[in-house]
Amino acid sequence: MVKLLVSVRNAAEATEAMAGGADWIDVKQPAAGALGMPKCSDLADVVVRVAGQLPVSTALGELCEFSDSQRLAGIPWPGISWAKVGLSGCGILADWAARLCTLRNELPASTSLVAVVYADRATSNAPEPEEVLRVASELGLRALLVDTFDKTAGGLFNWFSPARLEELFAAAHRQGMIAVAAGSLRPAQMPLAMDAGADVIAVRGAACLDQRRTAPVCRHQVQRLRTAIPGRNIEFS
Repeated sequence: MVKLLVSVRNAAEATEAMAGGADWIDVKQPAAGALGMPKCSDLADVVVRVAGQLPVSTALGELCEFSDSQRLAGIPWPGISWAKVGLSGCGILADWAARLCTLRNELPASTSLVAVVYADRATSNAPEPEEVLRVASELGLRALLVDTFDKTAGGLFNWFSPARLEELFAAAHRQGMIAVAAGSLRPAQMPLAMDAGADVIAVRGAACLDQRRTAPVCRHQVQRLRTAIPGRNIEFS
C-alpha cells in the first residue's frame, strides 16, 4: 500500500503517530522551517521510542546552511534510515550539486540521502526539479521528495498541477527512486498525489490537532489519514 509518513517533533509525538498507524516516522522542527533540523536529543529519543519498528528519517535543514560537517555532529545515526536536506537558495549556487555530494559522502552507509524538490522553487530559489532529479540519479539517491518551502504560501497543488507531479514521479520511478509527496497536503488532496504516482504521502499539519503544523500530532488524525490511503505495497526500508 501507499505509505504514510508522519513528521514529529519528539518521542511523545512519535508515540501518537505510531498508535495512529504511521508507516514511517520523520523527525523535524516545524518552527525552524520546512525541513527544520530537530535537536539531537529529540532525535535520539525518537529513535529509542521507535526501536526499529518503522523507518526513521530526519530533516537536516537547508543545504546552503552547511559550512562544515559540524552540523552533523551528535546525530544518533544508528536507527536513522533516511536524511533529507532542502535546496532553497541553491538555484544561484553553481556548486550545489558538489555540496550535496559531499553531504551524501559524510552520511553513514546505513543512512540514505533523500533528493528534495521544492515545488515553489520561484520563491525558494531552488534548482529546477529536473535538475534535482538528474543530480540525484548521478549520486545514486533512492528517494525523491516533492515538498514546499514556504508553508504560508499554499500547498503542493498551488504550485504543481497533478499532471506535472505525475510527470516528475514517473521520471523518478524510471530511475528506481521512491516518490514522496508532501507540501501541506490535506486529506482531500491525497488522492491526487496517489494518482500522480506517490509511493509515500508525507504529512505534518494534517496529522496534528486542528490540522495546524505547530500543534501536537494526534493519533486520531493519523488514523483518519491511514484509512484514507489505500494502494499497493512499496518496500522502502
